[in-house]
Amino acid sequence: MISLKEEYLTDNNTSTKDLKSMEILKYTGAFQPFLTIDVLNRLGAPKNLITIALSLLEENMTFEFISKKSNEIANLLESKSKAKYVELYNADTIFVSDGLNAIEINEIITSAFPEERSMLTKQTTFVIAVKRLGKDLCSSGLRLFIDHQDKQDFTICDVEGLPFGWIAERQLINNQFPNEMSLILIDQFNKYIYIPSHALIEVECF
Repeated sequence: MISLKEEYLTDNNTSTKDLKSMEILKYTGAFQPFLTIDVLNRLGAPKNLITIALSLLEENMTFEFISKKSNEIANLLESKSKAKYVELYNADTIFVSDGLNAIEINEIITSAFPEERSMLTKQTTFVIAVKRLGKDLCSSGLRLFIDHQDKQDFTICDVEGLPFGWIAERQLINNQFPNEMSLILIDQFNKYIYIPSHALIEVECF
Protein backbone atom coordinates (compact mmCIF):
# COMPACT_ATOMS: atom_id res chain seq x y z
CA MET A 1 0.00 0.00 0.00
CA ILE A 2 1.14 3.56 -0.64
CA SER A 3 3.09 4.94 2.31
CA LEU A 4 2.50 8.65 1.82
CA LYS A 5 1.98 10.43 5.10
CA GLU A 6 -1.61 11.50 5.66
CA GLU A 7 -0.74 15.17 6.01
CA TYR A 8 0.62 15.14 2.46
CA LEU A 9 -2.58 13.77 0.99
CA THR A 10 -5.56 15.76 2.17
CA ASP A 11 -6.14 19.21 3.54
CA ASN A 12 -9.36 21.02 4.36
CA ASN A 13 -8.15 24.27 2.82
CA THR A 14 -6.58 23.19 -0.46
CA SER A 15 -7.08 20.45 -3.01
CA THR A 16 -3.48 19.92 -4.12
CA LYS A 17 -0.01 19.71 -2.64
CA ASP A 18 3.42 20.64 -3.93
CA LEU A 19 5.72 17.73 -4.67
CA LYS A 20 8.58 19.63 -3.02
CA SER A 21 6.87 19.09 0.34
CA MET A 22 7.42 15.34 0.08
CA GLU A 23 10.46 13.75 1.62
CA ILE A 24 12.70 11.69 -0.64
CA LEU A 25 14.11 9.24 1.87
CA LYS A 26 16.65 7.40 -0.26
CA TYR A 27 19.51 9.92 -0.46
CA THR A 28 21.98 7.47 1.05
CA GLY A 29 24.95 5.39 -0.08
CA ALA A 30 25.73 5.43 -3.79
CA PHE A 31 22.18 6.39 -4.77
CA GLN A 32 22.25 9.75 -6.57
CA PRO A 33 18.54 10.62 -7.02
CA PHE A 34 18.97 13.62 -9.30
CA LEU A 35 21.20 11.68 -11.70
CA THR A 36 18.67 8.82 -11.62
CA ILE A 37 15.81 11.20 -12.39
CA ASP A 38 17.73 12.67 -15.33
CA VAL A 39 18.49 9.23 -16.80
CA LEU A 40 14.86 8.12 -16.45
CA ASN A 41 13.67 11.37 -17.98
CA ARG A 42 15.83 10.70 -21.05
CA LEU A 43 14.05 7.37 -21.37
CA GLY A 44 10.77 9.24 -21.63
CA ALA A 45 9.51 9.27 -18.05
CA PRO A 46 8.28 12.67 -16.75
CA LYS A 47 10.51 14.05 -14.00
CA ASN A 48 7.60 14.68 -11.65
CA LEU A 49 6.37 11.08 -12.01
CA ILE A 50 9.86 9.70 -11.42
CA THR A 51 10.36 11.91 -8.36
CA ILE A 52 7.13 10.73 -6.77
CA ALA A 53 8.00 7.13 -7.71
CA LEU A 54 11.36 7.38 -5.94
CA SER A 55 9.58 8.92 -2.94
CA LEU A 56 6.89 6.25 -2.71
CA LEU A 57 8.61 3.03 -3.64
CA GLU A 58 10.43 1.06 -1.00
CA GLU A 59 11.40 -2.50 -0.21
CA ASN A 60 8.50 -4.99 -0.02
CA MET A 61 6.38 -2.92 -2.42
CA THR A 62 5.47 -4.06 -5.94
CA PHE A 63 4.98 -1.83 -8.97
CA GLU A 64 4.50 -1.53 -12.73
CA PHE A 65 5.42 1.43 -14.95
CA ILE A 66 3.37 2.09 -18.07
CA SER A 67 5.35 3.93 -20.72
CA LYS A 68 6.78 3.39 -24.21
CA LYS A 69 10.04 2.24 -22.61
CA SER A 70 8.48 0.70 -19.53
CA ASN A 71 10.96 -2.16 -19.14
CA GLU A 72 14.05 0.06 -19.09
CA ILE A 73 12.41 2.57 -16.76
CA ALA A 74 11.00 -0.05 -14.40
CA ASN A 75 14.26 -2.01 -14.20
CA LEU A 76 16.19 1.10 -13.18
CA LEU A 77 13.49 2.07 -10.67
CA GLU A 78 13.65 -1.43 -9.23
CA SER A 79 17.42 -1.26 -8.76
CA LYS A 80 17.26 2.14 -7.05
CA SER A 81 14.16 1.70 -4.89
CA LYS A 82 14.45 -2.02 -4.05
CA ALA A 83 10.73 -2.35 -4.80
CA LYS A 84 9.83 -5.30 -7.03
CA TYR A 85 8.88 -4.79 -10.70
CA VAL A 86 5.98 -7.17 -11.42
CA GLU A 87 3.11 -7.83 -13.82
CA LEU A 88 0.07 -5.54 -13.62
CA TYR A 89 -2.14 -7.95 -11.66
CA ASN A 90 0.52 -8.31 -8.92
CA ALA A 91 1.41 -4.60 -8.58
CA ASP A 92 0.21 -2.55 -5.64
CA THR A 93 1.39 0.68 -7.31
CA ILE A 94 1.06 1.40 -11.05
CA PHE A 95 2.66 4.49 -12.62
CA VAL A 96 1.16 5.85 -15.85
CA SER A 97 3.17 8.37 -17.89
CA ASP A 98 1.52 8.28 -21.33
CA GLY A 99 -1.81 9.72 -22.38
CA LEU A 100 -4.08 6.74 -23.09
CA ASN A 101 -7.40 6.33 -24.83
CA ALA A 102 -10.47 4.61 -23.37
CA ILE A 103 -9.63 1.22 -24.90
CA GLU A 104 -6.05 1.27 -23.55
CA ILE A 105 -7.26 2.28 -20.09
CA ASN A 106 -9.79 -0.55 -20.08
CA GLU A 107 -7.10 -3.04 -21.11
CA ILE A 108 -4.86 -1.91 -18.24
CA ILE A 109 -7.68 -2.12 -15.71
CA THR A 110 -8.73 -5.55 -16.98
CA SER A 111 -5.14 -6.80 -16.59
CA ALA A 112 -4.74 -5.24 -13.14
CA PHE A 113 -8.05 -6.59 -11.84
CA PRO A 114 -8.61 -10.09 -13.28
CA GLU A 115 -11.71 -12.02 -12.17
CA GLU A 116 -9.69 -14.30 -9.90
CA ARG A 117 -8.67 -11.22 -7.91
CA SER A 118 -12.09 -11.36 -6.23
CA MET A 119 -10.53 -13.94 -3.89
CA LEU A 120 -7.95 -11.39 -2.72
CA THR A 121 -8.06 -8.23 -0.61
CA LYS A 122 -5.39 -6.08 -2.21
CA GLN A 123 -5.49 -2.35 -2.90
CA THR A 124 -3.88 -0.89 -6.01
CA THR A 125 -2.91 2.75 -6.42
CA PHE A 126 -2.55 4.30 -9.88
CA VAL A 127 -0.17 7.27 -10.04
CA ILE A 128 -1.08 9.18 -13.21
CA ALA A 129 0.76 12.06 -14.86
CA VAL A 130 -1.63 14.83 -15.97
CA LYS A 131 -1.09 18.27 -17.50
CA ARG A 132 -2.37 20.49 -14.73
CA LEU A 133 -4.20 20.46 -11.39
CA GLY A 134 -5.81 23.42 -9.67
CA LYS A 135 -8.96 25.43 -9.22
CA ASP A 136 -10.93 27.31 -11.89
CA LEU A 137 -8.56 26.37 -14.72
CA CYS A 138 -9.23 28.16 -18.01
CA SER A 139 -8.69 25.40 -20.56
CA SER A 140 -10.79 22.27 -20.98
CA GLY A 141 -10.68 19.35 -18.58
CA LEU A 142 -12.53 17.60 -15.78
CA ARG A 143 -13.80 19.12 -12.54
CA LEU A 144 -13.71 16.53 -9.76
CA PHE A 145 -16.01 16.78 -6.76
CA ILE A 146 -14.41 14.46 -4.19
CA ASP A 147 -16.33 13.39 -1.09
CA HIS A 148 -14.03 11.68 1.41
CA GLN A 149 -17.01 10.47 3.43
CA ASP A 150 -15.39 9.23 6.64
CA LYS A 151 -13.53 12.50 7.15
CA GLN A 152 -16.49 14.74 6.36
CA ASP A 153 -14.16 16.42 3.89
CA PHE A 154 -15.12 17.67 0.42
CA THR A 155 -12.62 18.72 -2.27
CA ILE A 156 -13.11 20.32 -5.68
CA CYS A 157 -10.21 20.03 -8.10
CA ASP A 158 -9.89 20.83 -11.81
CA VAL A 159 -7.75 18.49 -13.89
CA GLU A 160 -6.35 18.96 -17.39
CA GLY A 161 -5.08 15.93 -19.27
CA LEU A 162 -6.93 13.20 -17.38
CA PRO A 163 -9.01 10.92 -19.63
CA PHE A 164 -12.49 10.36 -18.19
CA GLY A 165 -11.89 6.63 -18.59
CA TRP A 166 -9.79 6.54 -15.42
CA ILE A 167 -12.68 7.89 -13.34
CA ALA A 168 -15.22 5.59 -15.00
CA GLU A 169 -13.04 2.50 -14.57
CA ARG A 170 -12.29 3.39 -10.95
CA GLN A 171 -16.01 3.52 -10.25
CA LEU A 172 -16.59 0.12 -11.86
CA ILE A 173 -13.67 -1.50 -10.04
CA ASN A 174 -14.60 -0.15 -6.62
CA ASN A 175 -18.15 -1.41 -7.16
CA GLN A 176 -16.84 -4.88 -8.02
CA PHE A 177 -13.86 -4.95 -5.63
CA PRO A 178 -14.78 -2.56 -2.77
CA ASN A 179 -12.09 -0.04 -1.81
CA GLU A 180 -9.37 -1.49 -4.05
CA MET A 181 -8.47 1.30 -6.51
CA SER A 182 -6.99 4.62 -5.42
CA LEU A 183 -5.57 7.43 -7.55
CA ILE A 184 -2.71 9.89 -7.22
CA LEU A 185 -2.74 12.58 -9.92
CA ILE A 186 0.43 14.60 -10.43
CA ASP A 187 0.88 17.46 -12.89
CA GLN A 188 3.83 18.97 -14.75
CA PHE A 189 4.10 21.74 -12.13
CA ASN A 190 4.67 19.20 -9.34
CA LYS A 191 1.20 19.55 -7.83
CA TYR A 192 -0.50 16.33 -6.80
CA ILE A 193 -3.69 15.08 -5.22
CA TYR A 194 -4.49 11.74 -3.60
CA ILE A 195 -7.96 10.26 -4.09
CA PRO A 196 -8.44 7.29 -1.74
CA SER A 197 -10.46 4.29 -2.82
CA HIS A 198 -13.31 5.04 -0.41
CA ALA A 199 -13.86 8.58 -1.75
CA LEU A 200 -16.88 9.28 -3.96
CA ILE A 201 -16.24 11.27 -7.16
CA GLU A 202 -18.65 13.27 -9.27
CA VAL A 203 -17.37 14.75 -12.54
CA GLU A 204 -18.19 17.77 -14.68
CA CYS A 205 -16.51 18.77 -17.94
CA PHE A 206 -15.33 22.39 -18.26
